[in-house]
This record gives sequence, C-alpha cells and structure tokens, in this order.
Amino acid sequence: MIDSTRVFLWRTMLKIKTAPGQMIFDSVVAIVSMLLFTFLFGGAISGSPREYVQFLLPGMLFMTVLPMTVYSGAALCKDISTGVYDRFRTIGFWQPAPILGTLIGDVLKYAMAIIGVVATGLAIGFRPEGGIIGLMLGMLLVTFYAFSLSWVFAAFGVVAKTPDSVAQNAMLILYTSIFASHIFTDIDTMPSWLQTAIMFNPTTHVVTATRLLMQGSYHSLLPAILVCVGLVVVFAPLTFIIYSRKDR
Repeated sequence: MIDSTRVFLWRTMLKIKTAPGQMIFDSVVAIVSMLLFTFLFGGAISGSPREYVQFLLPGMLFMTVLPMTVYSGAALCKDISTGVYDRFRTIGFWQPAPILGTLIGDVLKYAMAIIGVVATGLAIGFRPEGGIIGLMLGMLLVTFYAFSLSWVFAAFGVVAKTPDSVAQNAMLILYTSIFASHIFTDIDTMPSWLQTAIMFNPTTHVVTATRLLMQGSYHSLLPAILVCVGLVVVFAPLTFIIYSRKDR
C-alpha cells in the first residue's frame, strides 16, 4: 500500500519537474494578486496598504490555493479518459494508490504557492502577532484544507467525462466557497443576513482559524480541523468507491 502510493507520488513529482510551467504560473499569479489587492484596496478598506495586509494575507492564501485543488480531479479524469486507468487496473497493486499519490503530490504545489504569497506579504509589511510558530501553523492549516477540498474535486474527476468538465463543474462550488466568505473583508461589516449565510460556508471557519493562529490564538482551531477531517472522511471513501467500480 505504502510502496504503491509512493510510486504514484513520485509520478506526480516527475510531472511537476518535467512541466513546471503551471506551478510557476500559479505562483506568479498569486504574488501579483497579493500586491494588487493590497495596494488597490488597502487604503479604501483599512486606511493603508500596510494595515490591510495584516487582515488580507491569511485570506489571500485561500484565494491562491483553493483554485489549484481542481487540478487533482482533472488529472484523475485525464488518466481515466486516456485509458491509463485501464492499464492500472491490470497491474497488481493497491488500486487507490493513483488517487492518493496524485493528491499528496499536489500538496507541493499548494506549499510553493503559499510560501510565495507569505514571502511577498512579509516584504510589504505583514507582521504576524503569533510569530513564526503562528505563521507556520496557519500555513499548515491552509495546506490541510486545500488537501481536504481536493477530495471533493477528485470525486468529480472520477465521474466526469473530460478534464475540462471537471473545472467547469467545480467553478460554482469553488467561487462560492471563496467569495461567500470573509477572505477580503471583516464579517462584522456585512449585513446580518449575509453574516448568517457566510457562517454556513466551511471556508469561513478555516479562514477564521488561520487568522487567529497567525495572531497567536488557537481559538476556533477545533471547528476548522473538524471541517477538514469531515471533507476527507466523506469524500475520500466516496472517491475510492466510485473509482474502483468504474466501468465494471
């Protein structure tokens, strides 16, 4: 089981090594977006870019990595649609390994993008009150949530007909998750009905916990972890079941 997963993890790493363009593009877009949001809206929202970046950076990490979680499902769908999946089924290894190896390998992409955004934020004035420990814990929580959410799109990937359809079907969930949260602005500034609606968004709770971690507080960490674990518990077995029964 472990050896099989390691093989497919290495396969994903080789894809990144031989074709790093997408990861580089995502990292550059993340850095540019961080700069644009900070300097375009910082003065209007918080009075100055330096003040706004203290609030924005934790949320911007989610804006950066959540769209990348769709790649896992698209990669699985590509293997299935091109017939690679059929070859895997004829080989005697642990069959969930292609899924697990792909999703674990994509964590590297999330980590690289997160590091780029954090480095940019530190360069323009972000100073986490929780110090290096709070910053690292916040980054780990964002990565864990991205990994958890990638299982949702992995399930999409094993049932979709083409990789493009994975992205198309994921957009509604993805952008609702991002924009129906308090990534960019304080939830207290919103109408009460909108605050109530946003609290039903899982991303809201993880963003809250990430901000607090970077401020040196562990308050709200448990709900965030439960959200991440819940996504994995529900969608990981579902993905494996659909994948194992496909075309049987």
